Amino acid sequence: MGRQKFGYHTEFSPFQYVVRTKKLFMFKSEEPTTEPDTQSFLENSERQKAALLN
Repeated sequence: MGRQKFGYHTEFSPFQYVVRTKKLFMFKSEEPTTEPDTQSFLENSERQKAALLN
């Protein structure tokens, strides 16, 4: 049996994190979390187009 070659692809994809809005009386603030925003990452049309071109 001969040796097989395997190809692989790596790329950098910036990953956004979920931002929660916190309300305290009449004040409103945004607080970043450590939870990744996977839904927006998967729906990103630019990333999908780049994946199809490669």
